[in-house]
Amino acid sequence: MPKGPSATWGITVKTRDSNNKVVLDPDGKLLKKRIHMADAELQNWDPQLLWFPKGHEKTGWFKDIAQILVRGDI
Repeated sequence: MPKGPSATWGITVKTRDSNNKVVLDPDGKLLKKRIHMADAELQNWDPQLLWFPKGHEKTGWFKDIAQILVRGDI
């Protein structure tokens, strides 16, 4: 996990078509894309947002670990 907020952090996965087959580029290499992790849940089932929400100055950015550990969904 990044130490500070990140606009580029995510998980890299293979791109798949509607038939769940991997997609290749014109050179025959696997196409990959970066996706967001799903938000988490706290032990009491409250949501724990891992990404800054809409309306925040860093909407869509991954929160840094220090911000995630602070309770309060900014």
